[in-house]
Amino acid sequence: MKKTKTAKSGVTRNVKTPSYGRMTSSPACAEGVGLNPRQLAIQKAKRKALYERNQRKFRLYWKACEGPALIEELKWHPTRKWRFDFAHPETMTAIEIEGGIWAGAKGRHTSGKGYSADVEKYNEATMAGWFRLRLTPEQITFANLERIAQMIRQRSGSGTVPGSLKEWGRK
Repeated sequence: MKKTKTAKSGVTRNVKTPSYGRMTSSPACAEGVGLNPRQLAIQKAKRKALYERNQRKFRLYWKACEGPALIEELKWHPTRKWRFDFAHPETMTAIEIEGGIWAGAKGRHTSGKGYSADVEKYNEATMAGWFRLRLTPEQITFANLERIAQMIRQRSGSGTVPGSLKEWGRK
């Protein structure tokens, strides 16, 4: 990018300014193609910071609505490395926060490969009896989490886990 800068002498010259860390919606930038190592590191740090901000926001609202204790990053599959962002194992309820949905065609949850991997994970979780809730960062609100906490409390107090393998065939 070129900018015009006027020196004390009054002479105008063009100065090339670096664009380190600037993220665009181009597919190449989303994949990291054409970025130098410093730009890639900055991009990765920004994604991590956004992920952590969403997790903190969820924890803060969950505590405020006095939701039941959840396990973070629960590894639930015996052979795969799949994890739920937040889980309540007693009721087999999983809460996933879907990030990167606005990252364009190459976001983790919107690219063909990433979307397919998510569908595989969610189908396996359903077949294992898990009840999954998916939230976008915009859906992490006190009102929404209060409703989810109430639903988990109801499921926990009923003695049965709706949608679990124990109830298949009873309907």
